[in-house]
Amino acid sequence: MTGIFLSYRRDDSQGEALHLFDDLSKHLGRDQVFMDVTGIDPGKDFRKAIDGAVGNCDVLIVMIGKKWLDSVDDKGRKKIDDPKDFVRIETAAALRRQIPVIPVLVQGAAMPHSEQLPGELEALAWRNAFEIRHTRWEIDVAELLKALKKVVKTSGSKPDPDEDKRSGHAIGKWPVALVLAVGGAAVGLVIYVLSSGGWPQRSSGPTTRISQMEYGTNRFGGDYRSLEASAPQVCQDTCAGEAQCLAFTFVKPGVHGTTGVCWLKHRVPPPNPDVNCISWIK
Repeated sequence: MTGIFLSYRRDDSQGEALHLFDDLSKHLGRDQVFMDVTGIDPGKDFRKAIDGAVGNCDVLIVMIGKKWLDSVDDKGRKKIDDPKDFVRIETAAALRRQIPVIPVLVQGAAMPHSEQLPGELEALAWRNAFEIRHTRWEIDVAELLKALKKVVKTSGSKPDPDEDKRSGHAIGKWPVALVLAVGGAAVGLVIYVLSSGGWPQRSSGPTTRISQMEYGTNRFGGDYRSLEASAPQVCQDTCAGEAQCLAFTFVKPGVHGTTGVCWLKHRVPPPNPDVNCISWIK
């Protein structure tokens, strides 16, 4: 069963939706979060896949940014007024089946009034909304998770395979022969080093690799904090001065607000094309 269905408009809140998908998957498990970009196998009819996922989910999150209500198609017509609009179909299906629907407001957006919505979506206006602010992303997502865990039927988060390695428990899974071989090699190395006069000295020169700016690239995921910035150079200077920062993505002004936003990352996520972003790896 898909625990959470994440509904969003690509031209409204794609960046925030991808960030939230990454955070929810990390805490609840990848199989507990459905998102059209990642949840549908190539070649599948996404209309049927979406309908099935909505029908089986525990809760539907509707990501609402500043363009959610007024987004228009290539003919200038409001998408929300089109009965074939997929965001409308997803939301209406959940409301009709009495599946919990949580409007999540981003970019400082406000909840639409019932008179602004099609009849089948009027009930959305009366759902208690949850706001995620880019300046308090981690804190707000943590609060959202508390609410979701009350309704999502999950056996818990999937274990992080790297966590065992960091804590030392992964050694219990190694074959005994391999452990003995590694131990023998370590003893041999110590003997060699002591007989040759000690460990080699580390170079005093700089070791940080400085990469070029990645224009039109969004590396979503792995965020540990965000800050407002007027240019990506501000993000670069900040990231260079923080040991835990390995990369950042700068979202241009006008996307999350009037100013730009730096998303500082404790790991290096894979690149994704996005004309509104500039990324950098330390």
